Amino acid sequence: PGTLQELISQTMVHWAQESLCLHPALVRAMFSLLHRQYDALGELGRALPKAYAISATSVPDTTALLECLGQIRSLLIVQMGPEEENLMIQSIGCVAAPGSPCVLPVSFLCPPYVLLVSSLCPPVSSLCPPCVLLVSSLCPVWV
Repeated sequence: PGTLQELISQTMVHWAQESLCLHPALVRAMFSLLHRQYDALGELGRALPKAYAISATSVPDTTALLECLGQIRSLLIVQMGPEEENLMIQSIGCVAAPGSPCVLPVSFLCPPYVLLVSSLCPPVSSLCPPCVLLVSSLCPVWV
């Protein structure tokens, strides 16, 4: 076999031909592994709505976001209390309707970050203007 995909496929076929697979968990695991091997485009398609790409056209947005992060970080001198922290954690993953406050997860950075609407920052994207990244003190990257 030249690739990992070929090796897995050949191994699964060999196991299936070698003896009768009676254990349902083994059959499910084998099928799941084979399905994942041939579903790479499907996995990419399902991940796309959660992705944000920084390109040459998004440089102004990225610059504005970094400026806002600096402003917000300078305002975060006081630690959040347990109630505020719980409220922020509960807000992660809530997607607001258009025109209302926007709350989106930013899982590619460091949880628990949350994107919140604020008037302190110029528009960061056309999907959620104006957004500011509120950084939790739980993440060592920004502390």
